[in-house]
Amino acid sequence: MKILILSDLQGIEYREWMRFMQLDTSLFDVVFFLGDIDHMELSAIVTKFSSKQQVGILGNHDYYGDLEAYGITNVHGRSISFMDQTIVGLEGSIKYKKERAPMFTQEEALKICEELPEANMVIAHNSPKGIHDKEDIAHEGFIGLGRYISEKRPTFVFHGHQHVNKVSRLHDTWVISVYGGIIFDTKTRDIQHVLKVLD
Repeated sequence: MKILILSDLQGIEYREWMRFMQLDTSLFDVVFFLGDIDHMELSAIVTKFSSKQQVGILGNHDYYGDLEAYGITNVHGRSISFMDQTIVGLEGSIKYKKERAPMFTQEEALKICEELPEANMVIAHNSPKGIHDKEDIAHEGFIGLGRYISEKRPTFVFHGHQHVNKVSRLHDTWVISVYGGIIFDTKTRDIQHVLKVLD
């Protein structure tokens, strides 16, 4: 399966965005949204790639209902099946400020992760604690997600939030951090960068 994965699309140059919008839809099977994508971008992406299944979770700069407003399947806290893969989702980041955006304390995130069904793939906004996260409180990874990986051993975990493109292994799980847009091939593990975000 080939997946177009998008996350944290702040700071895209116009020329880069227009190049991305010409992406050949035959290059991928499904679109994963990992959060922090504004309404104008969501609208354009959903319209451009309307022939593809579109699945996502919210980031800490998103608002409840954003995905449903554009017909994107929200998998936070639940699972779906697609092309013989089972996918579960975990929205938001660590709670670092008071706001009605998806953010959780470690205890809240741990409870959500304990209730997540077993799956081949996890799509999350935040990273597992100790994998790709940073020292500041806003970018601290979720303990619960790391525990889910240790106990359930999904094949892949895709996350955003950390503004880095990086691949790591935790036990038998590939943990893939996405910043911008990539196409990921689940068979070969090849990554094609298709949308670059400026730091």
